[in-house]
Amino acid sequence: MRAITGLRRLAGRSAGLRVNLVANYVGQGWTAIANIAFIPAYIHYLGVQAYGLIGVFAIILSTASLLDGGLTPTLNRELATFSAGGHTVQYVRNLLRTINLICAAGFVLVTLAGLAAAPALAAHWIGDRSLPPGTVVQSLFLMILMAALRIVEGVQRSALLGLHRHVLLNLLSMITVTLRAGGVIAPLALVSATPQMFFCWQATISAVSVAAFAVAVRKSIPSSERRPRFDPAIVRTLRHFAGGVLGATALAVVLTQADKILLVKLVPLDQFSAYALATAIASGLYQVVSPVSQSYYPVFTSRMASGQNQLAMSYHQGSQIVSATVGPPAAILSFFSGPVLTLWTGNPPLAAMASPILSLLALGTACHCAMYMPYMLQLSAGWSGLAMRMNIAAVLIVFPALLIVVPRAGMIGAAVIWLVLNAGALVTTIRIMHRRLLIGEMRRWYVQDLLIPFGVAFGVAALCRFLYPDTATPAVRLLALGASCVVTLIAGILTVSFLRERISSLVKRCLA
Repeated sequence: MRAITGLRRLAGRSAGLRVNLVANYVGQGWTAIANIAFIPAYIHYLGVQAYGLIGVFAIILSTASLLDGGLTPTLNRELATFSAGGHTVQYVRNLLRTINLICAAGFVLVTLAGLAAAPALAAHWIGDRSLPPGTVVQSLFLMILMAALRIVEGVQRSALLGLHRHVLLNLLSMITVTLRAGGVIAPLALVSATPQMFFCWQATISAVSVAAFAVAVRKSIPSSERRPRFDPAIVRTLRHFAGGVLGATALAVVLTQADKILLVKLVPLDQFSAYALATAIASGLYQVVSPVSQSYYPVFTSRMASGQNQLAMSYHQGSQIVSATVGPPAAILSFFSGPVLTLWTGNPPLAAMASPILSLLALGTACHCAMYMPYMLQLSAGWSGLAMRMNIAAVLIVFPALLIVVPRAGMIGAAVIWLVLNAGALVTTIRIMHRRLLIGEMRRWYVQDLLIPFGVAFGVAALCRFLYPDTATPAVRLLALGASCVVTLIAGILTVSFLRERISSLVKRCLA
């Protein structure tokens, strides 16, 4: 009982940066493990072709993120300002009521649109005809329903982040992701191993999750004498920032999902499953960078008026943590894609098809993850226009390239374009940003925050791959893979000076 009481107290109050960072890593780490660990079970019960529909769901879920109208980062920013003393309680209560009503209207519209659009999407977008048409139509509608619920849930999550209630947020997230990812195995095994059952379970848990997060937000906001109300003035005040974020997000969705949208149309679902599998694993890197961005974004917002020195210190610190924690797993996935997929799925043909795709997607996603902290800095400064302009330029280049390359080179060509897109953005966007924000800090970011951690991690992973015993027994290969992961992770972390100092101090205290 004492442990439960202490946990409730910890979850019920705002915590500092260190506690929030640890909480976010635990929560996002569990989310990454849960989302990936059960994929072989999904393939076992549903089959490779039906698993391709889960890849379609990932596309719809990502596409739906733009339908929140930029509300999620806007709410996060406004509540972080409130946490720093910049807004009144009544303003925040009105803000939440206004955004929640907008989200409720959006949920109804998206759900009705999904009911109407599902048959057309099944007939004209899903190129594979091996699954029954009714199965595809019903699954698509449930996907769109879940996407609408996730939009509402995302707004509630953003509110908890802005209020610095990261511990509470991650406690709830770990529960819901466990129910989503692992809980569905029971109905698949005991009731019906169909896509409809899979997505129906997911929709039910999403509805429960929305309710839980909404209650958590309500309990986290102080009460006031007046009831909260819808305030059109708030919409007018925030529409420019939210509109800029919406534009950047919409273009980012086009860039990140265009390859998969085309592949669903052009290749059978069993082949698309390989691309979806590689995408799901590579996307796990976002779960590594997300805790840092969630923890540092409110800090950037609070320190934007504190002077360049404090802001620069937090910016480089967060960027180095991203590189030190994203670089090692990205390097392992790039060099060990074949062994990872073979040992994990137990399906050599699927692993052989997906492994080169995974290597390329992991490299491209690592470059994309490196851009997270600069993007958080731009949003904290209220500058959403740069990302939108860069994404417009990228769309004008990448979409025609996909239309040319995908019909000829298929899935490999799409993965190459993803890598080139993000490597190019890493070179151009940073240079433009540092002409306006944190002037004089660009070289340090490239060398200390990015190249050194990434270079060491990829160098160590390449050496481990050279020494890897490909012909050994599965147990020995698994042990060698685990050792390679540990060595690469340690090497990446030790490249960051303040992390070395923290580790050294901890070791000294333990040995004292």
